[in-house]
Amino acid sequence: MEWRVTIELNGADGTKRTHEVARGGDTDSHSPLDPLGLTLDDGKTLLAGVQRHLVQARVAEYSALRRHRSHCRGLRPLKDTRTRRLSLLFGMVEVPAPRFKPCRCAVAARSTRCPASELMPDRCIPERIAG
Repeated sequence: MEWRVTIELNGADGTKRTHEVARGGDTDSHSPLDPLGLTLDDGKTLLAGVQRHLVQARVAEYSALRRHRSHCRGLRPLKDTRTRRLSLLFGMVEVPAPRFKPCRCAVAARSTRCPASELMPDRCIPERIAG
């Protein structure tokens, strides 16, 4: 038997995205050597895939929201996009991390913003630090 696991992510703006997380199995389902359930490696691959898609979607959605300015309803200009790595329980996840220039109408705060840094200032989660 072959299997496939997908994840559906529903954005705050109503968009739906489906991603294939993992697939496995064998075409010979009559073999007594074919394991029942998931192997440990299959389980780790499955959870790492779910984690990767969740983190990437969360950072992308948060970055898009932080680009909008509430007081002038404009968009902060994009300075550049870098890649950030986050060490998580099931492995390393790389996410695009856009950096925004200050809003043109901002008087007090004239600094570059990186929303990904706000979400992951330490570049690892507490479970990873303790383990």
